[in-house]
Amino acid sequence: METSSETPSGSVLYKQSRKQPIDYIGFTTNPKCMKLLSPGETLLFADKIEKWMFCGNWKQDRTIVITTENIYNVKKDKIKRCLPISKLGGISKSLVGTKTEFVLHMPTEYDYRYVSKQHRGEILEILKHRYAEKMDDNLTIFGIETEKLFHVSTTEKDMKKGISRIPSNGLRINGEDLIQGRE
Repeated sequence: METSSETPSGSVLYKQSRKQPIDYIGFTTNPKCMKLLSPGETLLFADKIEKWMFCGNWKQDRTIVITTENIYNVKKDKIKRCLPISKLGGISKSLVGTKTEFVLHMPTEYDYRYVSKQHRGEILEILKHRYAEKMDDNLTIFGIETEKLFHVSTTEKDMKKGISRIPSNGLRINGEDLIQGRE
């Protein structure tokens, strides 16, 4: 089934076949996992991922779950954090090296820095499209010319001090915009 999404202003964002969610880990076949989602949400993506810890230079295994409304950080069968897609302030992605890191910027909270060795592109595309559908606007994608993204990740300590590490608009990749003519 091919669907096209239109913004309230009528501009077509994309066409994509969306017969079923992208579920690399069998999330949809586990009733205990599916109960973690809020009522009315539809699963779009689920996969294993690594989350960088701000308190050190090490990673933890996590499951990233993207629904029509939220991004969930799941550890085993517990939600560690739920990020509303509508509150995303942008995404930074590394442009050099392994090109596996990305940061979800949350302007009113601390950021999440992730590594996806195989599916970063899919994750970013799903988030860009869903954000555009919900907000009738582009999700800002920043291109960072380093492999590690710690310097553009706002930590909990940074938030307490009023520090934001969201990159400047000069690092925005305009070619990632889905809705043309907007910044």
